[in-house]
Amino acid sequence: MKKTVGLALFFFAIIVVALSACGNEESNSSEAFDITLTMGEQSGSMYPIGAAIGEYIGNTFEGTRRSVVVGGALANLELVGRNEAQMGHSSSGLSYAAFEGIEPFDNQLEDVTTIAKVFESLFHIGVIASAEIDSFEDVKEKQYPLTISVGNRGTENELLTRRALEEYGITYDDLEEWGGRVEFVSMGDASSLIRDGHIEAVTSLAGYPAAPFEEIMSSRDLKFLSLSEEVMEALSEKYGYQAMDIPANTYNNQADTVNTVGGGVVIIANKNMPEDIIYEVTKWMNSEAGNNTLGNINAGVNDFLSDPEKASEGLGAPLHPGAQRYYEEVGVVVD
Repeated sequence: MKKTVGLALFFFAIIVVALSACGNEESNSSEAFDITLTMGEQSGSMYPIGAAIGEYIGNTFEGTRRSVVVGGALANLELVGRNEAQMGHSSSGLSYAAFEGIEPFDNQLEDVTTIAKVFESLFHIGVIASAEIDSFEDVKEKQYPLTISVGNRGTENELLTRRALEEYGITYDDLEEWGGRVEFVSMGDASSLIRDGHIEAVTSLAGYPAAPFEEIMSSRDLKFLSLSEEVMEALSEKYGYQAMDIPANTYNNQADTVNTVGGGVVIIANKNMPEDIIYEVTKWMNSEAGNNTLGNINAGVNDFLSDPEKASEGLGAPLHPGAQRYYEEVGVVVD
């Protein structure tokens, strides 16, 4: 009898250990997982959007630790591609370039995947209203000593500004030779510089209306420069940007439509992120609760996350398997 009971206890112990191991294996996919989200500047929309996504992950997956750090659309792809950050934001054009391994990237970032498009980002070129220029053609023809902030070095905004100027035959060196100056600072610092009269112009890739420009225009009158048709076509053909418009009356005293370029702002993830986390994040972002939370940060989010088909189109890099599972469940055909 004792022998029978001993054997029973022995086999019961084996079963308990086996079940415990199975449970631990399942929980490892999301629990006690460290997630770094590399987002934009704290003065913009993407940093608080990343913080909201991180908060949702923390509330949904017990034991998962998350942190949000300041980054940029270009650098974020490098970090996520190397798994130094697990999630972040970028643009559709840069995501495509990263996955394909084309300029500005030296190597293909095969581990970059996408989750959703949250809004479109348009190239703003804001100039104080009193400046004696109305276009980059004027800058070139007059050799105008423009003082301009172009964003931090290594950001997509700085890269696009430089490329746009080059299409007009203007370099940073030209501006300095004509008596101008190029500032490589954040949008927050640029706002202070232009409000205080230290620079005349600032560029930014942002949705509209962009809060930093509204803040500047509360104390300084600005005008926005349009890009020529030829320059927009060149930026599209060479670098994948799309021709877009900032509608008239988006900003105070902006009577005319502004012709410019832009692309989608997308949430990215390393392909090794647990599928269940990305599935739930994608589902939440496209839900009414996610729309309300993220829409309170930037109203443009609702135009995309209220429609899973729009949220999943034109992302630049392949969908993460967890995101793909969600979109397929709601009937979106994923290529």
